[in-house]
Amino acid sequence: MQSAIIELLSHPTTYGPEVDHVALMETHISHIFLAGPKAYKLKRAVALPYLDFSTLEAREQACQNEVKLNQRTAPEIYLGIKPVTKGPGGELAIDGEGEVVDWLVEMNRFEQESLLSTMAKSNHLSLHDMELLAEKIFEFHRHEPAAQVAGGAERIASIIENNGQCFEEYGAGIFDDTKIEELNDRLQRNLKQNISLLERRKAQGRVRHCHGDLHLGNIVMIDEEPVLFDAIEFSDDLATIDVMYDLAFLIMDLVFQDMVTEANWLLNRYLMLSGDVEALAVLPLFMSMRASIRAHVAALAKAESEAIKYLDLAIGCLEPTAPRLIVIGGLSGTGKTSLARALAPTILPLPGALILRSDVIRKHLAEIGQYETLPDEGYSAEMTQKTYRQIYRDAATALAAGHSVIADAVFAGPEERAAIAEVAKHAGIAFDGIWLDLDPAAAEARISNRTKDASDATVAILKQQLAYDVGMIDWHRIPSEGELEAVQTAAFSALLAD
Repeated sequence: MQSAIIELLSHPTTYGPEVDHVALMETHISHIFLAGPKAYKLKRAVALPYLDFSTLEAREQACQNEVKLNQRTAPEIYLGIKPVTKGPGGELAIDGEGEVVDWLVEMNRFEQESLLSTMAKSNHLSLHDMELLAEKIFEFHRHEPAAQVAGGAERIASIIENNGQCFEEYGAGIFDDTKIEELNDRLQRNLKQNISLLERRKAQGRVRHCHGDLHLGNIVMIDEEPVLFDAIEFSDDLATIDVMYDLAFLIMDLVFQDMVTEANWLLNRYLMLSGDVEALAVLPLFMSMRASIRAHVAALAKAESEAIKYLDLAIGCLEPTAPRLIVIGGLSGTGKTSLARALAPTILPLPGALILRSDVIRKHLAEIGQYETLPDEGYSAEMTQKTYRQIYRDAATALAAGHSVIADAVFAGPEERAAIAEVAKHAGIAFDGIWLDLDPAAAEARISNRTKDASDATVAILKQQLAYDVGMIDWHRIPSEGELEAVQTAAFSALLAD
């Protein structure tokens, strides 16, 4: 029956006079027909280890689930479901008279060039897009209710076990056995180290009904906004996961595409909004699991070079690294944030250091957007102390999680510099302080030319700072009047010298 339905849906006349061409896209579980402004998805009548679409009732339920779940994030795409009917004379039609013989998901089409996977290949994804995407994902996660029974260490263990079985089944002749052993050993050791954290995250409500398949190919830009679509509809169990496991797929995908800077921006913005810094402890595990799944899926498809690259990434995500704390201080306009953003993606572990920027943290504490202007009371001594205390806390949490940190703030007071150095000392990790020096006139020019920046610093504020008694600064002092690349090179030299 489905062959006749596919023939029906392949003809432009099925959709009316406004459609003169139908394009077909296929996946292992669906046929998608692109007809005029609409797209229609037909579930394949298949039974696989992780889904069963073999009956009409199961396909109807899957179509209903797909619309329901994806309307959470993409109501502009998912319109509803339509029956395929068989009339008295045996004629097939979409939503016609007679017996229902199958079901379709009806969607609005979008340009394939607007898929983030396509935009990434053509270098059309901006860092601003990453911030918007992080905000969209955070809002989606935030509004989903916490799961009461799913998730936790047992669920993660079962995924790791299943991955191991898939490597044995699909990886013969493709993967190096020693690499598989190394990966499994690292996964098991990392899981063991994080059992209590995984259980605590479940108890805290971090496990929710997420997207489940959140990679670049399932996100599209519509009206300059990222839209998440094609969430897992065939298994609530596969999609009810730790929110960081959901995000980890996208971070891993960006890293795989050699877009580590974009991954770093995405992660930093998400963590700033969620405050979920503790999740950095399980991010390497989650990224490795996601890369492992991609590796054996690619092996099944006989894409050998891609499969091997994913396996190497899965192992690399769990490469032991020593976290470090890098602090970038200096008066307003000296280029602290530019240097922090340039350095962060280069600092292991993947996808780079957590950036704790005082300007952004201050506004988050004040519960306003990062580009909104704070009133004067937002810069009171009390609020400044509160901001620095948050930096110290988040830095300590991230370092304890094994993740590197770059703190970006003025750090004009000797007591502030001593306090951040104490965080590193308490954690028993390397500390590097960098102080940026810049001629006041050049700093004024930079401040005057800022657009869409979290900093509210003005030339008047800079002049106030110039009167500070900053005391003795025993950090690496780097002049920042040159191009960012030169400042970054000087910073690397200073970091390597320690």
